[in-house]
Amino acid sequence: MRILIAEDDAATRRTLEHLLGRWGHRVVACADGEEAWGRFRERPAELLLADWVMPRCDGLELCRRVRGDPAGRGVEILMLTARSDLAGVEQALAAGADDYLTKPVDPARLKIRLQVAAHRLELHARLWESEARQGYLLDSLPAIVWAVAREGVITYAAGAGLEALGLEAEELAGRSFRDLFAASPEILEAHLRAFSGREVVVEDRFQGRSLVARVRPLLDNAGTITGAVGVAQDVSNERQLEAQITQAAKMEILGQLVAGIAHDFNNLLTGMMGHVELLQLDAGEELKADLAELMEQVRHGSELTRQLLAFSRRREPGMAEVELGDVCGQAVRLLRRTVKGGMEIRLRV
Repeated sequence: MRILIAEDDAATRRTLEHLLGRWGHRVVACADGEEAWGRFRERPAELLLADWVMPRCDGLELCRRVRGDPAGRGVEILMLTARSDLAGVEQALAAGADDYLTKPVDPARLKIRLQVAAHRLELHARLWESEARQGYLLDSLPAIVWAVAREGVITYAAGAGLEALGLEAEELAGRSFRDLFAASPEILEAHLRAFSGREVVVEDRFQGRSLVARVRPLLDNAGTITGAVGVAQDVSNERQLEAQITQAAKMEILGQLVAGIAHDFNNLLTGMMGHVELLQLDAGEELKADLAELMEQVRHGSELTRQLLAFSRRREPGMAEVELGDVCGQAVRLLRRTVKGGMEIRLRV
């Protein structure tokens, strides 16, 4: 291990440096806490061996500084002290020390303490590695993962799905789940059920998206419910695709219905056209004009039938040139026959 010694007594410092070097450790020895703090900031050590009473910066202050530095949160700190009372031990632990050793230093006891510290460092390294892998997987997961304390405060959030919802994990930590899911009553209710010991799967709207959320109780080692943990996946695209498929099926059914109606209507129009043509053979001039207008309307109905058949996909739609004046004239003639009340209709093209 890389060990940093902070000891103002020269004899003790040399003894510690000699023992630790003989046991295979890499050692940096300092005469006081201020010097040790400077060396730590240059290159953090894995273990700090600090005397309690030192000039300029004592062992307690050195512990606080190391623990306050991001690089010092995983450092093992062993306090050397002549005090063996319980109050002194509590002070050292409160300042950030992991263990203590009374003076004069017993080499056997020191070696045991170092073995325990090395074991804790190994466990910490494995834990950090596991958390890093877990964090990478959660951040890459196309979903949202969160944890809520029993008091209702969000304690953890992760997942690649956060970005799609315009959220950030850091902003969610500390927020009330009631505020976050205020507009999502199903997800809100799922948390309350999880607090009572039930696992629930719900689908709800959140931030304008469709989410399928699974919320379950969060238990401690004793099996006591301490909160809830949830996992949600954005299914908006799937629901949109389902809606499109449903709409396409509806349009297909509608097309079949329209095709049937258009086919029957076309048969009626064919019969009408035949009878009108027969009447035109023996009709007088005045009646012929009316029959011609009727034939025009029949042809117009036939055109509507063609369009309905095109809508039903039984015939391919086509394009053709038309005389705009003729089309408008047909509309005016139809209106004159249907509009009552002495209204005058004029056409300007």
